[in-house]
Amino acid sequence: MSVENIHINDVPNDVDIFESVVMQEESSVKAGYLAGLNHGTEKGQEDGYQLGYSLGCSVGNEIGFLKGFVSTWLALLDQSPDTKEKTSKALTSLQTLLGKYPLGTVNSTCVTDLKMIQARFKKVVSLLDINISWSQTASKQESLSF
Repeated sequence: MSVENIHINDVPNDVDIFESVVMQEESSVKAGYLAGLNHGTEKGQEDGYQLGYSLGCSVGNEIGFLKGFVSTWLALLDQSPDTKEKTSKALTSLQTLLGKYPLGTVNSTCVTDLKMIQARFKKVVSLLDINISWSQTASKQESLSF
């Protein structure tokens, strides 16, 4: 084969060095993006789990405290002859709300149900004319953030 017989069209087009450099950059960017996305997803799941666990413990502590509070006051009021019917009804209503609160499964009404329970608790405390502060709830959690 002589030089005269080689044409420009006979050189393969897929051996372009600039194209391989550009493709390497694009593949590196794509690989970096996917690695960052995977890392962010894993970190987000870990953080979400920790936050959910923490808030779940707080809600569980509050519900447990309120159940104990209600059962204690209902027992005390049963022994008292001068119990007001309004106070007894409010305590029974709070006990009913606490009994209906879902402890195992979370649904869309959990936050509103908890706020109703907290409001009913304030009403009961007012009717009983007592001053109560539960330091674990009052200092750490003014309201739910979600």
